[in-house]
Amino acid sequence: RKNWPTHITPNGINITQNIPSSTTLSQNGTKYVRSSGVIKHQLEVSYPPMTYDDFREFEAVHQAARGQATPLYFIIKNTGQHLTSDLIWHRTDTANSSISTEHLRIRQDITDGTKTFLVEGFRASEAKCFIRGECLIVPSNSSNNGSIRHVINDDVTSNKYGEAKIRLAVGMNSESAGRSIYKNPFHLRVTMAEDALEYEVGTDKLYRLTCRFDLDEFK
Repeated sequence: RKNWPTHITPNGINITQNIPSSTTLSQNGTKYVRSSGVIKHQLEVSYPPMTYDDFREFEAVHQAARGQATPLYFIIKNTGQHLTSDLIWHRTDTANSSISTEHLRIRQDITDGTKTFLVEGFRASEAKCFIRGECLIVPSNSSNNGSIRHVINDDVTSNKYGEAKIRLAVGMNSESAGRSIYKNPFHLRVTMAEDALEYEVGTDKLYRLTCRFDLDEFK
């Protein structure tokens, strides 16, 4: 029930994408790297100067979230004049504006670690079902990254049954078919990256705020 306020649009978002790995060096200097198999995002969101009445909405939600304790929704659709544009991950089916659906279903059983799988819900022989780098919501996949996954294959065409094969950078950790996935995400599931909310009050009596969020799961 907690949405990060949208009445003031950010004037900038700094995104950090981290793929943790462990690195060791052999005695002859060869570097060995082992990936952790997860991707983590952090957002640093800056806001323009605002009045106290605008600022207190942010302060109230931060207090309701109890610092880092409670996940909340961060809306990534622009709430200004251009309601269809994304603040980040500009997708909105730019490659094919006539895509038939945003709600898809995993077609076949998958095993833990699967990176390539079949989804259904498109029209038959529909071109450019996915574009490379596209952001998807895959609910309850225990990604610890706000249920966000990124597509790494491109120019995917659905078959005569409306099915398309998708490839992700990091494997799934679920073994069941029938799970829904969603294109064009409207929001991200986040927690505050730190307990403190730091802000500045200028001599002009305007409030200046920068917040950091981690993509996270419901606890």
